[in-house]
Amino acid sequence: MSNKKIPCEYTGGHKVDLHKYGGPYFDGKGQQLLDLTLNPGDSLMMPEEEVLGFTLLRDMSGVQEPINLGVGRVVLSEHQGKDDEELYAIGYQFHQGRPDFRPLPTLVSEKKKKESDK
Repeated sequence: MSNKKIPCEYTGGHKVDLHKYGGPYFDGKGQQLLDLTLNPGDSLMMPEEEVLGFTLLRDMSGVQEPINLGVGRVVLSEHQGKDDEELYAIGYQFHQGRPDFRPLPTLVSEKKKKESDK
């Protein structure tokens, strides 16, 4: 699994308390959060696979460990064009991201621009 974190907005319907031992936590602009309460609309740096989901490819014989194909819905080129039933039979597992967070693309692109300017 990837350790990369991306800026996200919390879209849940109520406030949540972040676990004090899971931090430090950072907002979508990279500033450390001092308050561990997350309110709807707040931003938070989150692991991209947790927000965007990821794809595993299992060995259907059960001999080898599953292969993590990456963030989001990923299909190898040799399996392009197959329907979901065929992909599941091959061993694909598509894991969805969290519905209570959405990526903030404007913050992602700003961060990339700043890094390229250096």
